[in-house]
Amino acid sequence: MRAIKIDDRAFKRMQMQGKTYESLSVDLKAQGVNIKASTLHRYITHKETPNKSVKKDIAKALHCAVEEIF
Repeated sequence: MRAIKIDDRAFKRMQMQGKTYESLSVDLKAQGVNIKASTLHRYITHKETPNKSVKKDIAKALHCAVEEIF
């Protein structure tokens, strides 16, 4: 049986920078993007898939490229 690989790159990136979902939401709000912390949790844990522009905004808030976290 194969093990299921969990993609947690975005979460690890948040931890390295000492950010929470709430603080990331505040950073995005400063960029003009209004996303709630609960929605960010669903995006970062891959329970939902954000559209391309939201992926770019999240990557910008985490100071990385989209490919590094999604």
